[in-house]
Amino acid sequence: MAQRIKNILAVIVFLLLFPYFWLSFRQQMQIRDERKQQSMTERAAEAAQEKEQPAEAEAAQEKEQPAEAEAAQEKEQPAEAEAAQEKEQPAEAEAAQEKEQPAEAEAAQKEKEQKIVVSEKSAGSDKIAAAKNEQETMLAIMQVLADLPQCEAYFVKWSDEGSKKNMPVEIFMVGALAASIDVDYEEEALKAQAVVLRSTLCQAYEKKSMQDALISQLKGSSQGEHCIYLDETNGKYMSDEAMQKAWGKHYEERLKKCLFAVLDTQGLYACYNGKAINGCYHGMSCGHTRDGEELSDSGEYAYLKAADCPDSLSALDYLQKKIVSAKSVGELSDVVRSESGYVISLKQDGKIVSGEELRSQLYLASSCFSWEQKNGRYVFTTKGNGHGFGMDQYYANVLAGQGMDYFAILKYFYADITLERME
Repeated sequence: MAQRIKNILAVIVFLLLFPYFWLSFRQQMQIRDERKQQSMTERAAEAAQEKEQPAEAEAAQEKEQPAEAEAAQEKEQPAEAEAAQEKEQPAEAEAAQEKEQPAEAEAAQKEKEQKIVVSEKSAGSDKIAAAKNEQETMLAIMQVLADLPQCEAYFVKWSDEGSKKNMPVEIFMVGALAASIDVDYEEEALKAQAVVLRSTLCQAYEKKSMQDALISQLKGSSQGEHCIYLDETNGKYMSDEAMQKAWGKHYEERLKKCLFAVLDTQGLYACYNGKAINGCYHGMSCGHTRDGEELSDSGEYAYLKAADCPDSLSALDYLQKKIVSAKSVGELSDVVRSESGYVISLKQDGKIVSGEELRSQLYLASSCFSWEQKNGRYVFTTKGNGHGFGMDQYYANVLAGQGMDYFAILKYFYADITLERME
């Protein structure tokens, strides 16, 4: 009985413990299966990794190649750029040089002009400076003028109705300046006029020197001093006596202005292509000066340029009228005018004459004229004063009043000129 009970209890215990053992067994089997699966997974991963490595290496290589190429390109670019730059530098330098040459030439020319202007401004001695400060007498100023080096080599023999004089060129310049411009004009306008007058004298000296050289060569003698002959047909001059009579109480003041204009420009004259210019000038234009091609198409007067002079139109004596008997003049027709309005030519009783010829014949103020015929008379209307070539003195004075110096004034009326000094 007791044995039976033990067997029953053993069965009961087994039944009670079996689920636990079964569950534990299941867990152990599951753990083993998981480990086996993990092992198989790891092996598969290793195999996959071995397969992927060449592809990854290839992909990495493909990725690295552009980077390496880019790096190589970056390294090569400076070298290529440097090589290209070395090739381009001569071409660029040459092109730059070609561009710079005109600018350098212009700068050099301006520098030369500036040096000339500066040197002429400082050319006066202490006596000149003292004279400007009214510390010297008129006689002393004249002596300073006479002592200029130009007065030792250049002379003018002047003849008029009253007398004949042989004067050093700068002494003659004072009387010539007084006779050729309104001396109440601005100082810079007077200086410009002085250079214009001296330029014409230098042109005459150049022609005379050529003649003297030819004569000297034929005779086998030296040329001697430079001397030209002038009179009222080819020049203007005001004597000291005439100045005193014309200026009265303003004599000393106006004479000093002329003296200082000559001193401040001592020996300076305008050149074109290395030769002294013909210093054409006139009292007042018709509003525009005339081009040198109207005088000659050979280029001889290429420095004479058409310049606008608008303020001349408002001058008090810009318009003038003159009445002349039609019978004394004859029939006028077929007038030819310049672009600015000056008469180039016309027919007088069927004969072609220039505007200048008729102006001189009838004593008209300007060769810019028109006319109308009334009751057997010609009524002429003139604009400005003079022939219209070169410097308009009235407008030069306007420019001087605006602050322009004499060289700038000259360049306004004369193209491509330089200043040289008489040696």
